[in-house]
Amino acid sequence: MPDNQLYPPQSPPKAPSDFEKSWFGKALKYWTSQKPKPFSMSPYGQEISKGLPQGWSASDILGTANREARGALGALGGGMTIQPVVRYQTISEGGWDFQIGLDKDGNVVSREALGRTELPAGQAEPQAPISQYQQSQIDLQRQQMEQEQQQYQQQMAWNQSQAAGQMYNQERQYSANLMANPQSWLEYSAYAKKPPAIQPWMLPLESSAYGWQGNQAGQKIPNWNAENAQNIPQLLNPSMQYWNRISPTAQQQYLGYEQARTGARPEDTMFRQQATAPPSGYRGLRWGR
Repeated sequence: MPDNQLYPPQSPPKAPSDFEKSWFGKALKYWTSQKPKPFSMSPYGQEISKGLPQGWSASDILGTANREARGALGALGGGMTIQPVVRYQTISEGGWDFQIGLDKDGNVVSREALGRTELPAGQAEPQAPISQYQQSQIDLQRQQMEQEQQQYQQQMAWNQSQAAGQMYNQERQYSANLMANPQSWLEYSAYAKKPPAIQPWMLPLESSAYGWQGNQAGQKIPNWNAENAQNIPQLLNPSMQYWNRISPTAQQQYLGYEQARTGARPEDTMFRQQATAPPSGYRGLRWGR
């Protein structure tokens, strides 16, 4: 070494290889020069967690990826290794089952979702929290259902009132028709639940042989039954003279009386009256002044 040289000569700096110039080589050099730091979730990872299923988190996914990357770098000679899994364990979180891998120190080094947790019979599945928008939609649907139910009830009430009014009008019309037709006077009495009264034209046709016992006009017809009028007493067959003397209303009432008692049609009763009434017939009342 020359006297004026205090230190041994240094070799010239070695030129970087092509691998060290590449981006992977630069990244490898950076990773191997850094000390391991505890994993923490970035704001981006926190944002990702919002879209994951219940029981999942971005720290699980990103943390596992970070550990795998470090293990890969250690395999390349970086000196950073990941502990191998020595045992697996199944856990349940938020209604999901997970399989986690533990190293010899009990640290979680892997995590895998297995599916939904099976609930015991009769136990309800936990409901995931809903957003404010979903709650507003549920409230809106509930209000619509209540309005539809209210409208349905109002429509049913209106239909019932219309049906009741229509039935009332039909009953009034039916009652008025019976009242206006003298031939239906007994039918009207049964419908109105009022016992029919003896009419003045019936007095000359009453006979004790048929159950008449000196009844007077206005009294209740004997043996009257609104359900069955066949038990009312029989009247004598009026003569042609008497038939022509009573009013048309009385004639129609007589035809209706016979129809209620025997069921004969008014036309048949009228034909029999004209064919058999005195003086040409063999029965009946001989009317005289």
